[in-house]
Amino acid sequence: MAYLQWKTYYLDKSDDGHGVLDLIKNVNSKLEQFDTEYLLNDVNTYNSEIEIMCYSQRSTEAIEHFTEQFDEEYGLTRDAKSFATLINYQLDRGDYREALDLFDRSLEEIVAWDNEYGGIYITTLFRLLATYCFFGR
Repeated sequence: MAYLQWKTYYLDKSDDGHGVLDLIKNVNSKLEQFDTEYLLNDVNTYNSEIEIMCYSQRSTEAIEHFTEQFDEEYGLTRDAKSFATLINYQLDRGDYREALDLFDRSLEEIVAWDNEYGGIYITTLFRLLATYCFFGR
């Protein structure tokens, strides 16, 4: 996973998300050669990749495009960590409206903020609420 994140970090910053998915497919094809059932095709892989995409300040469009492609290729059920990462990224960028939109999408996708990961990502919701109260008026 660290290798994949490293490769993602050094992708051309103009990549629209295709390159990230291509990296995942490449690693998976190598894993299949070892006749293993372990593949990078789950929410943990998705979360790992969006974390590095956010860290390397990829565009919102590239992250959304990657999300759509990953979902088409592997099926995707995002979780609290997925949305917390994206919401924090948007808040860091100063786009609280996009962060609110992501929270709405998390509710549409029925994310269990209080149960998943022991509720650790609830702090993201507090940050979102505080930002909304301060800037949303």
